[in-house]
Amino acid sequence: MQVGAATAGEPSVAAPTPADPTPPDTSRPWRRAWQVGITTWVAAVITYVVVTALSWMIDDKAGPPMQRLVEAWDRWDTGHYIRIAQFGYTPDRPDTHAFFPLFPMLLRGLDTILPGPTLVASLVLSNVACVGALVVLHRFAAREFDPATADRALLFLMAWPAAFFLSAGYNGSLFLLLSVAALYCMRSGAWWAAGGLGALASATRLTGVLLMLAFVFEYSRQHGWRLRAVRLDAVAVLLVPLGLAAFSIYCRVTLGDPLAFSHAQDEWGRRFAPPWVGPTEAVQAISAQPILAQSAVHNLLDLVVVLATVGLLGLCVIGPWRLPGDQLFLMIYAAATLLVVLTGPVGGLFPMMGAPRYALELIPIFLLLARLGASRQFERLYLLPAVGLQVVLLLTFLNNVWVA
Repeated sequence: MQVGAATAGEPSVAAPTPADPTPPDTSRPWRRAWQVGITTWVAAVITYVVVTALSWMIDDKAGPPMQRLVEAWDRWDTGHYIRIAQFGYTPDRPDTHAFFPLFPMLLRGLDTILPGPTLVASLVLSNVACVGALVVLHRFAAREFDPATADRALLFLMAWPAAFFLSAGYNGSLFLLLSVAALYCMRSGAWWAAGGLGALASATRLTGVLLMLAFVFEYSRQHGWRLRAVRLDAVAVLLVPLGLAAFSIYCRVTLGDPLAFSHAQDEWGRRFAPPWVGPTEAVQAISAQPILAQSAVHNLLDLVVVLATVGLLGLCVIGPWRLPGDQLFLMIYAAATLLVVLTGPVGGLFPMMGAPRYALELIPIFLLLARLGASRQFERLYLLPAVGLQVVLLLTFLNNVWVA
């Protein structure tokens, strides 16, 4: 007799099946977003603390006292934000005029509350914003796809080689929080909130004004592309550039130049050029030196990031993994942001300076990576190299060498 088979006259008994895994709790989506966001942030920060504490092993020398380890994060742009928070924008430092005001304004306020140096306040502000950005991004991704994809989106974002800048004393995490929140509000039809968040984003970084493109496209899509369907809330799009306008007025009153933030780009060697000039100059810089020379490796990394982001954005609209058509407003915003990066190359050693850091703003690529990450093979192929490279870049950053 076959095992498990029923004999004549006996009732048939079905073979037991394993219980289905408990599905994620979707009744409280924001609660899940907070849980996953905080957990992802804690895991990243633990990594950063460990790398910082052990970074002194490279030189085979004793590091500073533990209480001074935080000073290793006082690098590059962090010092500019701290100076602006302490002294404001002054004519004798035109290079600082390129940094938009919301982050140093918040930093100045937080510094009056928190004990310790301003550096501590900058790290606290950046990390609080990072947690907020992760939470809102998770909620946004879960709404557009599913909770599992949202979980992976956060993991893949924080594994990106330059993701540690979201915890450094930079404005990247604040901008990511404001831009993702604005896009989420657009998707929800909360147009006035979207406009207000867009205004704060444009007071944080120039590319915040590009949220206007996403606003117009998504508003038109939701209202059926009919002009007669336009309501008063469409005027909220005019809130988005108010952050930039306010900074321009401030520059006019304080510095005598309403475009001081634009003219400050000359101090950094950044100029307007066709989008292929920067990558071409990067290729030339790489070929002019041994492949493992420091500047060659740096330019190679920048170039690979640019090509990878262009390719990933392409896959967002073409091919089997493309995003749904009703998410094109994300692509319009991301493509415009990338175009701004490509048309503003930097003269000098690193034409595509900052590309790995700016890629963190391109939300669609992390949604795409999260969808591809449903394949365990792809998940391993992305996460292990990305985290390894992030550790290398973080060590480079902590040793006061320019990274991105």
